Amino acid sequence: MLEETVNTTCVFTVIYPAAEAFLPTFVKSLVDQDKNDFDLLVINDGVRNAQDFFNHLGDQVKIVDFSSDKPAIRAFGFDLLKQSAYEHVIFADSDDFIAPNRVSNNIKLLSKYDLVCNELRVVNTEGAVLEEAYLSKRLRDGQLLTIEDIRNKNVLGLGNTAVRKQHLWKSEFPTDMLAVDWYFFSRMLVIGAKAVFTADTWSAYRQHAQNTVGFTRITEERITRAFEVQLKHYQLLASEDSFYLERQGNLRNTYDLYRGDKEFRKKYLKRITEILKFPLWWEEAKTIDELYED
Repeated sequence: MLEETVNTTCVFTVIYPAAEAFLPTFVKSLVDQDKNDFDLLVINDGVRNAQDFFNHLGDQVKIVDFSSDKPAIRAFGFDLLKQSAYEHVIFADSDDFIAPNRVSNNIKLLSKYDLVCNELRVVNTEGAVLEEAYLSKRLRDGQLLTIEDIRNKNVLGLGNTAVRKQHLWKSEFPTDMLAVDWYFFSRMLVIGAKAVFTADTWSAYRQHAQNTVGFTRITEERITRAFEVQLKHYQLLASEDSFYLERQGNLRNTYDLYRGDKEFRKKYLKRITEILKFPLWWEEAKTIDELYED
């Protein structure tokens, strides 16, 4: 199926019923790209009459029905891509939309780098801009990214990244993982993939009720989720790097205190809110030493 193409670039996304309301905007952003020699691979997790949403893309779109848990769906899609003739894969979230130059920008940078991370424009449910250039609060345009940049947080999502297809061989996903993107890109960087951040294009990052990993106000619930995700992440990567095993133990001690001591929980929330003005994904979980380091 995917072998039957003349294009060397594929945009990859997953659609699901909760994202249906946002699909017209997503598709329009693909139609409006300044470079249109790409295909779109859609893994359909339960959307009825899915083809109706993508008619404007004609033969560019390839829809495959597959429903399961998130790691299994991503692994299924990655396996299809690994068997394809594509050279570049651009990841996009179907509840978001992308800048008109995102495809062309990512393809250009993939001629030099294994992995491209682009800017996030934070928007509300209706698509109005809440934060124009969120990642640029923390990263520099053209900054090379290494594993050190995502050890205890993440900036690399499956909505603002692109890779050379050859790196998808590292796409085995444990079924109990909580952050597929963080795990996948961490493994890429651990083995030395060359990555770069660009502010010259963007992916919209929509904040809505179904998006549970947003950049909204820090709460006790968000902190708890960050601890759980980080601890599972370190458990899965413990064999890759001694850092993960060591930090897992230190973080577990802090999490146990956070859960068991109401006063410490209040102090933790106050402190993390003070030091994280623009938190990245899962960054709300820190050890006690990290909370008070200069």
